[in-house]
This record gives sequence, C-alpha cells and structure tokens, in this order.
Amino acid sequence: MRITVVALALTFASSAFASEDGFYIGGKVGYESINSKMEHGTLKVDSFGNQGSIYGAFAGYNFFLDRSMYVGLEAEYNHHNTKAEYKLGSFEKEIKFKGEYGASLIIGNAHSDTVNVYGRFGISQSKSEGKTSNGDKGDDTVTGWHGGFGVELKNDPDLPLSLRAEYRYTQYDDIDYDYGVDVETKPKTHSISLSAIYGF
Repeated sequence: MRITVVALALTFASSAFASEDGFYIGGKVGYESINSKMEHGTLKVDSFGNQGSIYGAFAGYNFFLDRSMYVGLEAEYNHHNTKAEYKLGSFEKEIKFKGEYGASLIIGNAHSDTVNVYGRFGISQSKSEGKTSNGDKGDDTVTGWHGGFGVELKNDPDLPLSLRAEYRYTQYDDIDYDYGVDVETKPKTHSISLSAIYGF
C-alpha cells in the first residue's frame, strides 16, 4: 500500500512538472520546397519552383490550460537558402527570400511527460527579391499565413532540453515587382524542420 502511494505521488509530481508554464528558446534546420504562379506581361506560368534548406531561431511562452492542454505564443526568424527558378528558352526568372519574420499561436497537448503534440497557425513577413535574364530587378516585402503540426520529445522530463520535428505550409500574398511591366507572383512553401529547444 505504501509503495502504491509513493508511486502515485511520483507520477503526479512528474505530470505536474510537465504542465508548468514557461519561456523557451530554440534553433532549427530543415528542408523546404517553394512553388509559385507568375504573370509577367503576357507570359502566364501555372507553376515553377525549387528546393533548398532553411534555418532559424525562435522564442516563445507556453500557458497550460489544464494538466495536458496548453497554448503558446512564438516569435521567429528564418533564413531561406531556396529560390524559385523558371526558364523558357533564353528567358530566366528567379525569386528568393532574404529573411522571414513570423509569429504563431500554438495549441498543444502534453501526451505524456516526455511527448507533446501540437499545431500552429500564424503570420509571416518576408523580404523577397526577383530578377530576370533581361536585367530586370525588383524587391518587395510580402506577408502571408502559415500553418503546421509537429511533435516535441524529451528524453528526460527533469531536463530543460527537448527536440521538435515539424511540418509547415506557408502561403504568401501576391508579390508585385516593379520591372516597368506588370509582374505578379504568388509563392507558397512546404518545409520539414528539426529543432532543439531549451526551456526556462
């Protein structure tokens, strides 16, 4: 009987630790693909894109609603090593993002004291740059929305370190480059990333 009471007390304490509010910081690396539609004067392209890498840093705060459900707010910066490229004969078009800032609302569930599952929805803003083989160049700041889901793993609930694996989709608004002709693109990205997190 005494052993059972002690075991229940330890289980409760472990679960309580997993349900504490707190700040966290982290860094991530990953893979992404970018795809876009384009209208360049009379030229209309349904889809063009490419693949590349992404890395970034983030910080956030989690609020537990009960012993398992939590809500988080997260801010981030991402650097993209990906550019969408289109070629038609001698004509070439290129779009790339210089950097991206974002903010997310995260809703998660502490499935156990070592496993969290979550979803996110938020906004992204990025500085983009476009150029063509005709010598046209332009840049624009574009805003969009993103959504995704992931899982966060802890090897030891008593340590502040964890790993996160995540899939994310981002849809940007129309990008208008000032080339002297009407140019519109509407890019979207898919990414898979792995993050290391330190909680306070």
